[in-house]
Amino acid sequence: MARCCPNLGFDAGQQRELHGSGCRWNAVASQAPWVTITSPSNGEGLSSGSIGFTVAANPQTIPRTGFIVAGNGTSSATFTVQEGGACYYTLSDGPVIAIQPSGGTYAVSVTATSGCVWSAVSNTSWITISAGASGTGSGSFSFTATPNSSASDLTGTITVMNQTLTVIIGTPQGTPSTGWVSISGSEQQETINMCPGAPNPCWATIPNGGSITVTVGSESFGVGYSCCSDPASSLATRLANNINSTTLAPIEATVSGSKVTITSTISGAATNYPLSVSYTYNSTYYSSPAMTASTSGPTLTGGTD
Repeated sequence: MARCCPNLGFDAGQQRELHGSGCRWNAVASQAPWVTITSPSNGEGLSSGSIGFTVAANPQTIPRTGFIVAGNGTSSATFTVQEGGACYYTLSDGPVIAIQPSGGTYAVSVTATSGCVWSAVSNTSWITISAGASGTGSGSFSFTATPNSSASDLTGTITVMNQTLTVIIGTPQGTPSTGWVSISGSEQQETINMCPGAPNPCWATIPNGGSITVTVGSESFGVGYSCCSDPASSLATRLANNINSTTLAPIEATVSGSKVTITSTISGAATNYPLSVSYTYNSTYYSSPAMTASTSGPTLTGGTD
């Protein structure tokens, strides 16, 4: 027969220390699949002792609460486990930015989960964090880059928690790189019987909507389309606007008809960035995209030191 233990309880100072002289007890995690009891074996103990447990990382930004309950049917004690929400960080610029050879001071905004601490650290001798090197929640920092007088581009990085901002400062010599993307195709829509085999057909007009994404270096710029007001020239204009709206982007764009010309904003051989395109489309009803794009080549060209 189990002994009645009316005084089973957790120590007020050491919450994982369970007091219950002569009592057998079993500890389980309640309402918390993210809490695992690691000791004692099988969660079973006798008299006073410690309860060991691990807590899985919280993937959500919302804090969560669970419980460890120790008891033997006649008495129980509850220990509350509270875990904060995950911290997420994004930067207003990047992952690559380009600045002129003259250097200067630039501001970058940090978006962070409320209550999460962050710091900005330069990993490069010619970049200094000049203001706002740390913060809690969303904020901003400024960095100063010294002028580049060398015959080639310089590349450095700034780390903000799990985010890395790559900074390229151009050379005062040389030429910028260039390339182009040409959009072609026409929007599609078809009337399809959505219930084949049924006594009465049920027709629906299905557009072949999708998107075109242009990647230059590590920067991607996308435009979407549906039907039926986005000709190739319209997509080209929106793509160019997308590129040019990015602060401190390493490239800029001009448009002529359905062709977008891309030019690096600084000079140097390092600006011959890789260039590629990718697509999405309604693959449920169509076998290929309605709109596609060709490029001048696998990289921008003409950038020299």
